[in-house]
Amino acid sequence: MLACHPARRPIAITKLSAILTQLQLAEAYVQYVAKDSNRHGFSKDDSLKKYTLSILHEQGVTEESFRYSLNWYTRHPDLLDSAYQQVLSGLSILQTRNQ
Repeated sequence: MLACHPARRPIAITKLSAILTQLQLAEAYVQYVAKDSNRHGFSKDDSLKKYTLSILHEQGVTEESFRYSLNWYTRHPDLLDSAYQQVLSGLSILQTRNQ
């Protein structure tokens, strides 16, 4: 007999968009710091991993849930496109505010 498992749901698209926006900003920051940093032991990958975990924690999302959601949205490209449209819109608003 097969065990019943509750249907797993991906992260809501608005929350995913917020996470992806923050991750884009974190990646840009890490790239900027790496380019201008001569600090011994600086690792872009380690820094980005720390930012990622911090962002996920702040949003109340586990790494497993985030990965599952990305995989789910990859299989639903119309929704993934919608999430990235929200990311681009959010980044554009931030850029406008900082000019």
